Amino acid sequence: MTKPDPWTASPAETILLLAADPLGEARGLAAIAAAGAAPLATLQLDGAWPEPAAAVLVELADAEHPAEAALLATLSAGVVAARFETVVCCPLPAVDRVARALLDGPVDIVVGADPAERAAAVALMLARRRRNMVREDPAEDEAERRRLAEEAARLARTLNDATGGSGWQAARSEPAPPPPAETAEPGTRLAQLRRLVRERMVRRSFFPANLFGEPAWDMLLDLAIARETGARIAVSSLCIAAAVPTTTAIRWIRTLVEEGLFVRADDPADGRRSFVHLTEPAAAGMQAYLARI
Repeated sequence: MTKPDPWTASPAETILLLAADPLGEARGLAAIAAAGAAPLATLQLDGAWPEPAAAVLVELADAEHPAEAALLATLSAGVVAARFETVVCCPLPAVDRVARALLDGPVDIVVGADPAERAAAVALMLARRRRNMVREDPAEDEAERRRLAEEAARLARTLNDATGGSGWQAARSEPAPPPPAETAEPGTRLAQLRRLVRERMVRRSFFPANLFGEPAWDMLLDLAIARETGARIAVSSLCIAAAVPTTTAIRWIRTLVEEGLFVRADDPADGRRSFVHLTEPAAAGMQAYLARI
């Protein structure tokens, strides 16, 4: 079968594919074709990049490739500098190490995606690249990203209101806000949190889960319980608590970090993993909320 000439497409429609194994290569090529693009080249993760590479699709495997960490760092820096757009597709076992490298940046992370989801992610990447090439307003992003940011801001305002204005919003400019005057006892808080989680699980047994999609709240509850019990929650575990597709959960985590509700910390014992915690203002907001219900 004759391969398409990568130089017949415009730079915006040409994608560099970096694959960890033959299966990833096949999946990546299928996604590129479905999005109406052409492969600039197909390389192993440690291959030398041809120029130009306006868009990059990465297909990772369960097992970590020796060149993976360096590649992810390069991708993050390149997207931040607006040199190219990137989509990283990874299986669920790779979520923690990918999130550790890319969660704080603008790289699009797609987890456990089917062919349609892969193609959609590639198409969105191409759309972003076209927009940047014609110098449209860079603040005009996908509707889904705007919705996530707006919902995260609404949730943050709710938590701030629960503390009477001394919690989340105040702490963005004040490093050490006073604790809220109204807080529940620690043992009571844990019981309340577990009851809230249990109620949400019971509700899903009787009604379709997509009718009550609140991944941000599910993750807040999970991290609040972890704070009360002294547990540490990895990114992959938090994605499970969100009760939504992992790709969606990753976007929510990133948004909530940007909004100052979550903070990510690397695992000192495992360089491939990171944990997520509530920020102090978010924890204060949760405590005040529990004291008022």
